[in-house]
Amino acid sequence: MEWNDPAVEMRWLAGRRREVEAYLANDGMLHGDVADAPSWFVAPYVSLWRVVEGTPKRPWLWVVAGDIPCDWIGGDEAVGARAALAVFATRWLRMAESMEAGQPSEFGVIGAPEDWPVLATLLRSRATLLSGWVTDSALWPTIG
Repeated sequence: MEWNDPAVEMRWLAGRRREVEAYLANDGMLHGDVADAPSWFVAPYVSLWRVVEGTPKRPWLWVVAGDIPCDWIGGDEAVGARAALAVFATRWLRMAESMEAGQPSEFGVIGAPEDWPVLATLLRSRATLLSGWVTDSALWPTIG
């Protein structure tokens, strides 16, 4: 794929938005509106979406999708996109640690216990990737 092509990027983002909607609907969590555009993304790896509700619209959920596990956190757990990614990274690292210890995590489980050794490695790698992006100031332009 030609990721420098805006049309390719837009198709990828549209697919991630649909993925977020389907994920939340399947979990019974689609009670607000998924934003038309992501709050932050690095195609084709990760996209971060706000789900808003109320008047004025406020973040009700933050949802990640892409080449990572689709997951959500409450809007009150992070003030902005960078903070939300940091929460996901920390949560996934803790989940991976629990899975490696053969214990369910306070944040839920992924897969069957017999698959946890492999899944924990994958989850740890995604958490590390997110952490790297959170700390990379070049990916977070300042507005001023």
